Amino acid sequence: MVQQVSKALEKFALRKLTSVYTRLSIDQLTNLCKFQSTQHAKKALIDMIQKGELAASIDSEGVVSFDEMLTDSDSKMLKKMHSVVDLWNSLDKMQLDIKKSPQYIRKILNLNNPSVDNNMQEALLLQSITGGGNYFRQ
Repeated sequence: MVQQVSKALEKFALRKLTSVYTRLSIDQLTNLCKFQSTQHAKKALIDMIQKGELAASIDSEGVVSFDEMLTDSDSKMLKKMHSVVDLWNSLDKMQLDIKKSPQYIRKILNLNNPSVDNNMQEALLLQSITGGGNYFRQ
């Protein structure tokens, strides 16, 4: 039971470091977490990394780099956000396609008005499609 509590405290101490540090040496980690030895600290760290309990790496010089670890709820939220962005982009494209359509341009420029002759309607439509003119509905 004492060993379980000791291991749980070691894991807690290692996780706590991730909220403060992004990189530190294995010696600093050993001192901060009060491990018995550097070897013990390294073993505990590697064990947590392998079990997916900690996102970190150790380089050849003994520098530990902590990475941000996504939880299951983070991953689910990220997927939902991607879905919303995809939907938004789809709606944006549809809106742009509608605004480029001759039917929309005719309606917005009020070109179906019998008081405007056909030549003028075609000229306004052409100007609108090619980017010329800044017309508002009358």
